[in-house]
Order: sequence, then structure tokens, then C-alpha cells
Amino acid sequence: MSIKIGPTFTEELERAGLLGLSFSWGDDGSVFYAPGALTSEQEGALAAVLDAHDPSSATRAMVKAEAARRIEAAYPLWRQMNIVREGGAALAAMTAMIDAIRAASDAIEALQPIPGNFADESYWA
Repeated sequence: MSIKIGPTFTEELERAGLLGLSFSWGDDGSVFYAPGALTSEQEGALAAVLDAHDPSSATRAMVKAEAARRIEAAYPLWRQMNIVREGGAALAAMTAMIDAIRAASDAIEALQPIPGNFADESYWA
């Protein structure tokens, strides 16, 4: 049975201690390795990762990129630099907004698995 492979598959293999072993996979979930390349325990662990894999899950890097996008949409880098230089109430407001986005990002990254719809406003409010 083949499944679609999503962006979290490499992280899932790493958590299972399988990354770096001699096998490969296709986007359709097919796995290829030479006879004897994996122990029976490794074959079982690989099968468990495939069974548990949710191709709609997102990666931590995807969440971090969304956080950066949100920060830069509100405060482009040139504006951040000017506000830091000037200080005062504008700096406090910018810092509070960035801290809130970082906190939301941290909370989303802690979800297992990270939902594919993590960019929905409900996760960031």
C-alpha cells in the first residue's frame, strides 16, 4: 500500500533513528532498499513511520517561515531599523507584537503533528 509522502517525513525518520540508513522512497510512499540492507527491527520501524505518517502535516521550518512573513508584513526590516533607532512607544509596540508572534509560533511548533492549516489565523490570534 502506498501513501503520499509529505514534508515531515524526513523529520519522522530522524526521530525513529532511521535517517541515514540505506533506503530511499518515492513521493507515492514506495520504499526501496536492497535485501539485507535493513534489519527486521529497522524494517518494522520504517513500516511504523509510514503507517503513522500524515502527509498534510507541516514542518517547524514552515511555521518559522510563516512567523517571519507575519512579522515582516507588519514591520518590514527598514521600518524595524528605524523604530529601534528611535525607541519609545513605537519600539514597545513592535516588540510586543513580535513577541506575540514568536509565542504563537512556539506553540504551533510544539504540536505533534503540526497541522497542515497552521497558517490559519486561529493559530496566531
